[in-house]
Amino acid sequence: FLFVLTLLISRQSERLHEPSIRRKFGFFFNGFKGTFYWWELLVKRTDVLLLYIVTFVGVFSDRAKLIMYSALAGIFLSL
Repeated sequence: FLFVLTLLISRQSERLHEPSIRRKFGFFFNGFKGTFYWWELLVKRTDVLLLYIVTFVGVFSDRAKLIMYSALAGIFLSL
């Protein structure tokens, strides 16, 4: 999802200020300068993806999940 969304927005990067593009994709880059729209897409949405993986993959024990949640929170808060 993230890569498809990034591809779609990057193809429209010259027209990000147009109302039709803002209506479709504005949630993902609103508040950023025009050249930094990719930050929200790639870096900040990756944390959601990693949390989903930790939560819904049944490989990890509960203790391991807590450690991974703490580590991910520390990493992404520092960004």
